[in-house]
Amino acid sequence: MTVEDRDLTRAIVAYLGKGRSPFPRTDEDAVRALAVGEDAAVLLTRVRAVTDEMMSIKIDWATKTLSEGGREAQEVLVARRPELGQDALEALYWMFTYQLALTWSRMNGLCPRPGHPRRGTRCVRVVDRGTRLGTPSLS
Repeated sequence: MTVEDRDLTRAIVAYLGKGRSPFPRTDEDAVRALAVGEDAAVLLTRVRAVTDEMMSIKIDWATKTLSEGGREAQEVLVARRPELGQDALEALYWMFTYQLALTWSRMNGLCPRPGHPRRGTRCVRVVDRGTRLGTPSLS
């Protein structure tokens, strides 16, 4: 049985703003404030490695909803990183699903920002930027 790495778990939750922010974000200062027994730069590197790993997990979106895909990615990460606590896993699920939903919305021209030019119901700036960046399809 693997022992939970509580420092890493708390750092991931703080980094993503879970419980403090209405959406996932990156808060390096929150991680630095938690780095008591460990060098802040090392802890931050570990946190970024886990968040990057979560976002790199491939899901078959043809057969999954956003929630199902997020839970599948979470299960993959549990197998790879059993030292993560449940709070970190939930924060990572939150980040994963939020980022994919936001990416999908932008790819489909669904922009919440007022004042962006629209072509019908689609936001021209978001669609043009997604095309320019070659954003992959999630469907």
